[in-house]
Amino acid sequence: MAMVSLLIAPLIDGNEDWKLWYVGLIILVICLVATLVLMYMKILTWQDPLGTNVDEPKSTKSAPDNGGTPQMTPVSPVDPSGPAQAWPGQDPAPGAVVE
Repeated sequence: MAMVSLLIAPLIDGNEDWKLWYVGLIILVICLVATLVLMYMKILTWQDPLGTNVDEPKSTKSAPDNGGTPQMTPVSPVDPSGPAQAWPGQDPAPGAVVE
């Protein structure tokens, strides 16, 4: 409703109070009708729309217990001698400084 009020604010700017009261009433009726239509079509409900799309677990077996520690993959250290070339095997751009 706040977006609706921001949208119509320029339309009613500069008018005296209650001069065009029916404009607000028309907008209110449109919003109520749209809400009722969405409720009738079951688009606007209290039900969880993703509840029926959740996959059930394929098996009830639990993962092998490794003492509660996650498996870690080894990482090779980076060569600290200088910056790495982004695409190995290509010549550097013309005018680039190569150490």
